[in-house]
Amino acid sequence: MNGDVLHPGPTGSANGSAGPAEERAGEDRLRRERAVTFARASVELEGFSIGAEAEQDAALFISGEIDLGEFIRRGKARAAF
Repeated sequence: MNGDVLHPGPTGSANGSAGPAEERAGEDRLRRERAVTFARASVELEGFSIGAEAEQDAALFISGEIDLGEFIRRGKARAAF
């Protein structure tokens, strides 16, 4: 090298590839997204639809902004009569 300094790329490593933490975060997000997709399909196959608030909560869950417990709590609160 000619005095160049490697700086971490946007994914956190000097070579631009994802490090273990980033890979785990990506895997977790994919797992949450698949779970929501499966649940959505199940609900729709039963002839029901998912409301806008539930879709917003699903997006928050997928992004990791809320955890599964909070996602379920919010759904139950909407379903309460």
